Amino acid sequence: MFKRLSVIIIIFLTCINLSAQDDPVLGQGMMALYFLPQLHVIANTPLPGWSVTTNGRDKVFLRDTTDSRKYRITNGEYFFFDWWFMPIKGLTLNAGVEITSDYADTYYQPVNMEHSIHNEYFKKFTEEELAEGLDVDKVLERIRFWKGKAEYKYKYIDARLSKGYGHVGWDNAGDMFGFYLEQWDVENYRRIGADSAPTVFEADWSLNFGGANLGKLSVAAGPEPMWGTSDAYYAKYTYKLGLWVPTVLFKHEKIEWGRDDETFWAVALTSKYYGMRNLPLEFGLLFQPFRVDEEYTVTTKTDPGSGLGTSDYYVGTEKTDYLDALGFKVSANTRLVPFFDKTTLTASYLGRVAGNVNKYDLVFDKKVRSYYAFQWQNIVQLPLEGPEVLIQEGTAETPGQVLTGPRDRNDPFWVNSLNREAYITSLVFTFDPTPGSWLFKYRPNILELWNLNENETSPFAFIMKYTLSYYPGATDLEPYKNSRNDWLWPGEYDITAERMPVTALGGVWPLSRPIHFVTMIGEFKFLSNGLIILIVNTGEQIATSALAYTKSTFSLIPYTKMFSSSLNVFKYPYFGSVEFGHNVWGPEYWYTQLGGVVDKMYKATFRYNLDKNNQFELQYCGFREIDNKYFLDKLGPFDEFRLSYRGKFGTKFGLY
Repeated sequence: MFKRLSVIIIIFLTCINLSAQDDPVLGQGMMALYFLPQLHVIANTPLPGWSVTTNGRDKVFLRDTTDSRKYRITNGEYFFFDWWFMPIKGLTLNAGVEITSDYADTYYQPVNMEHSIHNEYFKKFTEEELAEGLDVDKVLERIRFWKGKAEYKYKYIDARLSKGYGHVGWDNAGDMFGFYLEQWDVENYRRIGADSAPTVFEADWSLNFGGANLGKLSVAAGPEPMWGTSDAYYAKYTYKLGLWVPTVLFKHEKIEWGRDDETFWAVALTSKYYGMRNLPLEFGLLFQPFRVDEEYTVTTKTDPGSGLGTSDYYVGTEKTDYLDALGFKVSANTRLVPFFDKTTLTASYLGRVAGNVNKYDLVFDKKVRSYYAFQWQNIVQLPLEGPEVLIQEGTAETPGQVLTGPRDRNDPFWVNSLNREAYITSLVFTFDPTPGSWLFKYRPNILELWNLNENETSPFAFIMKYTLSYYPGATDLEPYKNSRNDWLWPGEYDITAERMPVTALGGVWPLSRPIHFVTMIGEFKFLSNGLIILIVNTGEQIATSALAYTKSTFSLIPYTKMFSSSLNVFKYPYFGSVEFGHNVWGPEYWYTQLGGVVDKMYKATFRYNLDKNNQFELQYCGFREIDNKYFLDKLGPFDEFRLSYRGKFGTKFGLY
């Protein structure tokens, strides 16, 4: 009954199909209704000698004595309804809901919103109850809020309460310390978090009284203003004083990765100064009193065997104070350095509990004629207080009780991937004979397919980025999120991986030599509106979680030497791509953290747009296990084919 009703709705809305937009243009008293169906059919199978089971929202691959290869075919129907209304001038209301009819079970990125809805629904009913058919109450169990907002714009006020919408950050408006960051990957947040994010109230108020401009006040608050945060609120006030543009910022956050019900706050004063024509300055002062007046351990190298537990280290204690909560940052750029068009130097010092880092970032930009450009960036990063080492009783061959180890959840600060000792240099070279059509969509020098401009008009363009990174220092422990969206620290029990606590765990190892990474992109124009984009990545990459840094070759790998390439062809209404990866990280961000690697990955996609509102797609994805080492059971070998349809139908009308 439910599927027949869905087909009737699709046929009806096809008859009133209009040119639907993401944010429709509405006048006062107008309403818009849109229906966005997604229909998927997936056929997949583990390779011979393997079996696959479902563990919560994830998959587990295990070796199996049978060699059967039988495809399992599932279908899924996901229906999105989008409602818009402008009751009065300046006020826009929007609400979207998703109804899941059935779930197409995937091996590629199995952690997703629809899987979560499917699991939660079937947990509520017995098979006998489900066999009786779907009634209204049971259908309601499959409904989830997709997105929504109430936005008001009038004169000096711009306010929005939203869920599932991206937002700009404050980094270009005086936020030097990253209080409130931009958030745009909302589809990915929703998919892996099983809920729409961010959820936030935002307001910008230009303070004008009696014709006098008294600055601008911005606030943001909510249960999840940024992906991964909890209850938090932020405020920013900017007032221009001639050539000075000072900004005051405040934040208060509840943190899930810390102790129970723990919060922290910070305040910052930043300013831009344009008084020197050839040397504009931006500088800031930070105060973040997080876990002040708490003890921390300090290890000092001593004579061999004369330290703690006959180790080579003496272990003492210190206490954090309010000086450790201070930080400052200064950034300046100039065109006076010979040969270069622009030189930018950014220096920062963050006290132990304010970030524990001393960092310098020097960037040189140069454009040769209008075709060639390059950027050379150099980063030096040093923690103020180095990491703690793992010291155990006994010997390396027969270690005993842990005497001390890397800092973890209960310490006032840490050395992690954001502040470990690092020396990084990178060079980006671009060749673009038609600079009028920019190579990038959003931000310069981010070499990802989503950031490349498909409307590039050059017959040929080329981008290359080379990065040399050296990490001679170790780290403490660092929190991560698992596939259940829970914050964990290495060594704690992970229910999704059934990974028991590890009592003796060191931090991330230092590297004995620099590592290299190269990305090359070529863009080729063909016919009138066709574009080919070839992307090649090769080099060495490291995991960021201490869990991967063991001598075991069983599941997690601390380091991979990878190669990947993709060929993407755009010619509306067609799109096609083929992709190959060797020793690449798994398709979720936590695999990069934890060291989950795929020996061989194959992908192919063909997409056809019937019109701008109706799209068909056929996709193949396959993983292969080759060396029988570093096998993570969530990244087992399989073949999967997916046939999809996505549509968008709707209508607009006036109520008054």
